[in-house]
Amino acid sequence: MYLISIIFYFFSFLFCIPNNEVLTHMYKDMPWVFYDRHDDVSVYMYDNPNLRIVKVEKVLAPNLSKDEIFSTILNVKNYNNVLTDRNLYSEFVTVESDTVYGYQKTKNYIPFVRNRHLIFKLYRIGDNKMEWVIIDKDSKLYDQFKHRRIKELRTGAGRWEFLEGDDTNLLIHYLYINPDMNIPGFVLNSVMRNSAESVMEDVLNYIIKNNKK
Repeated sequence: MYLISIIFYFFSFLFCIPNNEVLTHMYKDMPWVFYDRHDDVSVYMYDNPNLRIVKVEKVLAPNLSKDEIFSTILNVKNYNNVLTDRNLYSEFVTVESDTVYGYQKTKNYIPFVRNRHLIFKLYRIGDNKMEWVIIDKDSKLYDQFKHRRIKELRTGAGRWEFLEGDDTNLLIHYLYINPDMNIPGFVLNSVMRNSAESVMEDVLNYIIKNNKK
């Protein structure tokens, strides 16, 4: 019975959930589990075996504006200058109305495991929110990136929210990606937390650095 429980935990996160449903969960009042707090950053997990969403909150000084943050996130063409993960390559694909499409490839150094790639669409929701989702793997946008040694990721979504206060502001980053790999859930949790924090810090550090010029 113990072995069966381990096997179930090992593979439980592999079930695919529609991306729109992932976004819906990010808007729900879910039972977030507090994980860590450091440097004005608070990290929470929605630790459902089939939907491990991470939420990162950071208290911001008033000089970091919403417009600067959202403009940096929307500027997919500049991602390779903003994001510091050298295993991640980003490329602008196209723009349709108010929706930006971008391509990302992640190098994988695990033996016998292919690199992963995805195309996402990114857009603003109202004045203080942004969302992105992985598009369908059968989309024609993938045609220029087809490669037999790269695996398309199917399930993933994220959300950004900027909350203004009297003295400080709060930036919230939600993230979920199913890497489609046979790794334990606790490893996936760690990767998701690190990724969500790193992306947020990269965006803010890029803005701070450029404001000093």
